[in-house]
This record gives sequence, C-alpha cells and structure tokens, in this order.
Amino acid sequence: MKRILAASLLVSTVFVSILIFWFSQEGKQTQANAESTIRVVLWNYDVVAYDRRMIEAFEKTHPEVHVDVISYNSLYYKDSLRTLLDSNQRVDVIYVNQLEQLSMLTDRNIPLQLDSLAKRDGVDLSRYRALDMLRNADTGELLGLPYRNDRFLLYYNKDMFDSVGLSYPSASMTWEEYYNLGQTLSTRLDAGEKAVFLFNTSGRLMAQTCSRPFDIWQDPFENLKPGLTMLRNLQEHGISTDLTQMDNREVMQREFDRGGYAMFINGDWQINQLHEDTKNGLVSFRWGVTELPYWSTDHPNQIPIWQTPLCINRNTTEKEASWEFVKFVCGADGAKMLAEDLIVPGYVSPEVESVFEKAARQYGIDAQLCLNSFDMPLTPPTSKEQLLTEKIYAEYERILLGLDTIDLGLAKMEQIRDTFMED
Repeated sequence: MKRILAASLLVSTVFVSILIFWFSQEGKQTQANAESTIRVVLWNYDVVAYDRRMIEAFEKTHPEVHVDVISYNSLYYKDSLRTLLDSNQRVDVIYVNQLEQLSMLTDRNIPLQLDSLAKRDGVDLSRYRALDMLRNADTGELLGLPYRNDRFLLYYNKDMFDSVGLSYPSASMTWEEYYNLGQTLSTRLDAGEKAVFLFNTSGRLMAQTCSRPFDIWQDPFENLKPGLTMLRNLQEHGISTDLTQMDNREVMQREFDRGGYAMFINGDWQINQLHEDTKNGLVSFRWGVTELPYWSTDHPNQIPIWQTPLCINRNTTEKEASWEFVKFVCGADGAKMLAEDLIVPGYVSPEVESVFEKAARQYGIDAQLCLNSFDMPLTPPTSKEQLLTEKIYAEYERILLGLDTIDLGLAKMEQIRDTFMED
C-alpha cells in the first residue's frame, strides 16, 4: 500500500509540475503575442477601397498588431488633423495629405526620425523618388516614407466624343486647343451634358493651369492671367459647370464618373476611382486619360511630384508596431497592392511597375504617363509660405467666382505678397 501511495504521490507531483510548466510557458507565449494597437489617422477611409485592403492585409500578416483608424473627409483633413493633435489624443501614424501638413507636424516636433530604423532593418531608401523633400531642412532627419506619388491628368469620355464625331484629346494639346475643343463640344452635346467639369478647389485649378509650380514669393502674378481668363470663359460661355452651382463635397470627384461630362482634370487617383466605379457598375461609358494641356512649346508642362508620406509620432508608445506598419504600407508589399488598384506607389521597382502596367492595360492606359513623368519634387512650405498661399488662393477663388475682376484680383495678390514681405 505504501508503494502505491508513493507512486501516486510521485505521479501527482510530476503532473502538477507539468501543469505549472505548461501554464508558465503559455503565459510567456500569450505575453509574447499580446496584441498591440496603433492609432492611424488618414482621410476618406469610407470612400476609397485601397487603404482598407492595405490595412486588412497588414493585420493578416501581422496578427499581433491591430490598426485603429481615425478618418476624416479629405476636404477638411488639414483642419481636422490640427484639431486632433491639439486635443492630445494618442496618434501613432499620420498620413500626410498635402506637404504643408508635414510642415505643421515639423513645427510641432511630431515626426519620428526614421534614418536609424531604416538602417537597422536594411530598408533600401534608393527605392523612393525625391526623398530629400521629406527631410528636416535644419537637421537632415528623415521624417517619413513616401506612400503615393500623384500628378494631374486630363480624363475624357470616349463615348461622348464618338457621339459628336470628334477626336479624343491628344497629349500634345495646348490650352487654347483645349478651350476650343470644349467650345465645339458644347455646341454639339445634348441638353444636360457639359463639355468640361471644373473641380472647385482654387489651389488645384491654379496648379492645373500653370504648366509649372507657381512660386508664391517670386513669380509675377500676371502668369496666372491666362489660366484665370480661360477658367472664367469656360463658365461664362456655358462650356463648364458654374462654380457657384457646385457644392464643396467629396462626391464632386465622382461627378465625371456619372457620364455627364466630356472632359475632367484631376489627379491620377481618379484612375483608381474610375476603376472601382467601373467594377461596381457605376460607370457605363468608355473613358481615357492623357497629359494635361500646355500653354506653348516654349512653356511645356513641368510635372511635380505630389507626394503623400507617412510619419510616425515621436511620442508613440508603439514605436516598433508603428514602424512595422509604415514599412509594410510604404514598402514593396504595399506598393504592389497600390499598383494593382491603379494608385501610383511611392516605392519604385521594376516588379511594382510591371504590376501597374498590367492593371493599366485593361483600360488602354499608357502606364508611363503615371510612372515616369515627374520632373521635380514639391517641397514642404514653411508656415509663413502656407499662410501667404492660403490668402492667394482665397483671392484666386474670388476671381473665379466673378467677385473681383481678373486685373483687380491680381493687383490684390500683389498687395498681399508685399505686405507679407514687409513683415
């Protein structure tokens, strides 16, 4: 009996020891796999599909990290982001919609310096265009990685051109030819159809019709006169939508997709929107895309890189998880997903370009129009430059709306700049 009790005691002891060891290891494993949550702020998460697919793919390949998305409407993203930062709510990763937001983040000392992390993990920084524009002007620190590269293009409704017997817009079209084409279209189109759709954001219209980036501090404001004259004439002669009739809503970018306009100028992200709407049966016409018109052979278009970077908050408590997210989204994996969705990635490689070319081919798009047509980077403006820009845009809009004549508006711009120069 004693032997039986001893044996039973031994077995029990061994069993308990095994349980203790198993639970301790399980606890260690659970601790190792504890879920990290990163808070990511971006725009239009409920409007576009590619960001959602990207984040879902990241969470699938990184099950230990959960992404909590904070999304705002793109038209109000700058102000919404500023308010969020003022509230001192936790934010780990920030999508930068426009480069003036990068200046705002730098002024607040928010971006985490990424050089050491990139070096540690062997990130090939040569895969990104114009990376120096994302470096701190004073310290040289890398403040973010490029997510997307964008530029403006001319979109056209092939069915509408065919219906009135006109050739499609060409890549060598001047603005004068563009205006004349719109005028011809407007006389031949059916009632309710328009030749041109204008997207009423002053900064975009100004950039689209300048052929080159406008230096807000040095360039003569007379350089804006041809574009303003054309935009006013498009409205006054009924060739385009009247800006006073348009609501400042995100769905405006989908108006061309509805098939009521022959031509539309927008960023290359419109290709993705047309692609998605075509897949979902919301686009029932054939469409094409080509270069922006230019003013003359003496003033060809100079195409800037409208770059969207991602930054990490230097105060994040989830630095490694945030860095893993940025590496994935801005790296080769993320770039392939963007290319499949016809968004131009910030990461550049032959493999990624091949993916984009294959996706573009189904719509007859020359992929090089989007991939290799950049001439220069846009640099983040200083706070003072941004304030001046906003005041110039406000006057530009007054001219477009007919509240000021073109000559009076340009004179006001000159006065505004002189005042800033004196301060």
